[in-house]
Formats: sequence, structure tokens, C-alpha cells
Amino acid sequence: MFKSALFTTLIASIASMANAATLSGSASITPQDYYGLPANALANNPPACGMPYNQLNLARITAVAKMNTGSTCNLCLKVVNSANPSKFIYVLAVDLGGSGLDLSIPSFEYLFGQRYDASPASWTTVASSYCEGIYTPGKVNTNQGISGGSSPTTTTTTKKTTTKPATKTTTKATTKATTKSTSKAKTTSKAKTTKTKTTKTKNTKTKTSKSKKTKTTKTKKIHTTKNKKTHTKGPWWKTTKKAHTKKTKNTRSHRSHGDEKRRQHY
Repeated sequence: MFKSALFTTLIASIASMANAATLSGSASITPQDYYGLPANALANNPPACGMPYNQLNLARITAVAKMNTGSTCNLCLKVVNSANPSKFIYVLAVDLGGSGLDLSIPSFEYLFGQRYDASPASWTTVASSYCEGIYTPGKVNTNQGISGGSSPTTTTTTKKTTTKPATKTTTKATTKATTKSTSKAKTTSKAKTTKTKTTKTKNTKTKTSKSKKTKTTKTKKIHTTKNKKTHTKGPWWKTTKKAHTKKTKNTRSHRSHGDEKRRQHY
């Protein structure tokens, strides 16, 4: 009898320890406004598990009904929408609750699309890695919101607003680039046409200058040769006079010399 009683007591204690190490259940859960707590309470009035509220991500914490603060504090829970199992979220158990769960409003709104009415959900204990960063021991937790400081609805709106101006800027940049390229192409084509025109005019000028040079050289040569030839010939009357005078002088001297001989002879 004594051995059987001891055995049953041992089994019961093991079962209670196993149940105390996990949290699971299903019920109609309610929203809880942890962000509405005053600053003094956030720093100095911790929940049942003892960590200050300002060291917690207040969007991803919950209070659990019938929680054993000695063994189930700081457990990571997966909370699932019973009506839509595809919607779930991971939260940290930090406090005692009244009925089911008192889930933080941002997480409650993510699961059910509203933040006021109690809604059916189920929860189970999962690995602590799913709740990493929710509690930052010894320092104020600046990582607020269900995903880095914002709820899923706000993140989707911010993504839409950021993508719209990005597409606008890209279209503007492309139009500017095309206009610039077309204007450059036009200017280059104009520059090419003007260059060809100037080269043609230069060629015509050089042709005219060559023709002028040939004309001037021909006229100069003809003029100088004619003048020299006429100058060397001289006037005809001067040459005849000189010849005539020479002849008369010679005849006279010859006749006089012959007369003298004749005179001497006779």
C-alpha cells in the first residue's frame, strides 16, 4: 500500500511539472491596452513576471489565465485566430489574466481586424526564438510594434506610399534622359552640316585666287619684253643721220686726198 501511494504521488508531481512548463488552451480572448499605461507605471510597476514594461515590446505581450508565475513566466506563445487559422502571431507571456488571454491591442487587431470585441483563439507554447527581441533586460526596448515598430496594416500603407514616388521619379528620369539625348543628336547633326558648308566655300575661294595669279604673271611678262625690244631698236632717223654723216666725212676726206695726189702727179 505504501509503495503504491508513493508511486501515484510521484506520477502526479511529474504530470503537474509538465503541465506547469507549458501554456496552452482555447477561449474567447480580450484586447488589452498596454500602451495606455502611464510612464511611471511602465518603469516602476512591472507585471506579474517582474520585468518592467519599458523593457518589453508592448505590442507583443499577453496576460494568461491561471498562469504559474514560478514556472511559466516569459514563455513564448503562438496565438491563432480560431475562425481563420492562417492568421497567427507570437507573443510573450508576462502577466496573469482573467479569462483566456488579455492580448495586447496591436496583436489583437492583427488577428481579428478589430480591437474591441472578444474573439475566439487558441494558443500553444513554442520555442523562445520566435519571441526574440520582445524583452531586452536592463535597457529600454525601442523595438515597438508587431514587426519592427508598426502593425501590418501600417506597414502595407507605407510600402505603397514609398513605391509610388519611386516610380514617379524613375519615369521623370527616363523622360529627361530621352529629351537630352534627342537634343544632343539634333545639335550634332546641325554641327555636321555647317562644317560641310564652310569647307565648300573655302574651296571656291582658293580657286579664284589661283586664277588671279595666273593673269597677273602673264601681263607682266608681255609688258616687260615688249618695252625692252622697242627700247634697244631706237628711232630710225637717228641711225640714218649718223651713218650719213660718217659717209660724207669719209668721202670728203677721200676726195681731197685724191685731188692732192692728182695735183702732185700733174
